[in-house]
Amino acid sequence: MTEFAVGSLVRARGREWVVLPESAAESELLVLRPLGGSEDQVTGIYLPLEPVAPAAFPLPDPARGSRSAEDGPARRASVVHTAAVNLRTTLLLLRLRFHLVTRGRDGQEKPLLAEDLAVVGFRGSPERAEWLPAADLEPLLAAEPGKNIPPEIARRQLESILVGLPGLHPHLDRVATERGEELLAAHRRVRQAARQTVRALRVEPHLPADVLGVFVYLPVPI
Repeated sequence: MTEFAVGSLVRARGREWVVLPESAAESELLVLRPLGGSEDQVTGIYLPLEPVAPAAFPLPDPARGSRSAEDGPARRASVVHTAAVNLRTTLLLLRLRFHLVTRGRDGQEKPLLAEDLAVVGFRGSPERAEWLPAADLEPLLAAEPGKNIPPEIARRQLESILVGLPGLHPHLDRVATERGEELLAAHRRVRQAARQTVRALRVEPHLPADVLGVFVYLPVPI
């Protein structure tokens, strides 16, 4: 029976997981956390009863087109060498979902679903992320590749970011909350400008945010 090291990535139940230290090899029980998920989603899988395989992260194939976010975190990904950075820099494409809670004419609260996209970025590792100001993000979207990167190195870079995603959730939650407040303020301004009754009471973000894409920029080797 295959043994899985603590911290390795595996695939089971149609998604990717991280093997946690609580796993007991002698009891054939794997304790797993969903890749990009929270501690509340930790589960156990008994190996004799359920198939578990090493996770694989093939690089995106343009011929296949885009995939749904429901397939798992960061199904849109790339790794490039570029002269635009002097330290590993990562951009995350987020899908933000909110309930805009309004009060209807009958006095009852009614939630309206709203969605938005956001790009955030950081330098360094997920464990010591140095978050970039918004003004530094747009130039990276137009960065030109400076050198080919071997597929195995690209996969390792992506895996190191994916494993660290849970540690980024506190910052991503703040981004979602702030964007929700901006959405609420914009809704109220529009209603007031139209001289309509402001019915929006609050915004409730759906957390954690969906990470649709991970884009890693590496300095060009000298």
